[in-house]
Amino acid sequence: MNQLIDFRKAADTYRRNYGEPPLLNGDFYALCAAVCDEISPLVRHNARFDDIRLLNLAAAGVRYTLAVREASSQGGAVSFKAGDVAVTSDFGSVLARAEDEKKRRLESALPLLEDSGFCFMQVKI
Repeated sequence: MNQLIDFRKAADTYRRNYGEPPLLNGDFYALCAAVCDEISPLVRHNARFDDIRLLNLAAAGVRYTLAVREASSQGGAVSFKAGDVAVTSDFGSVLARAEDEKKRRLESALPLLEDSGFCFMQVKI
């Protein structure tokens, strides 16, 4: 049986890093489980599945997924105006920050991951 990253620990890490999620607990846990299921097969056999680098990667994956969801549902930007005060939220920048965070977390977790794929280095004809 393959060991998996515990989605509950990933959810706790998300809350610690980013605050409360904008989803109901059931939906949030399902998203955490899906992200953990995606990452777990890439983890080296001798790595610890409760390593904080893996949990941070899972939490960043959840954050990125939520940013994509929010950006697509809001159409990219939202503006509010009350008298002389105007607030604009550009979800493109939120998405870019979430993507950068995910890349940084992936880079820190790389020693714990393996790639079972292959590529051709040279083709002789």
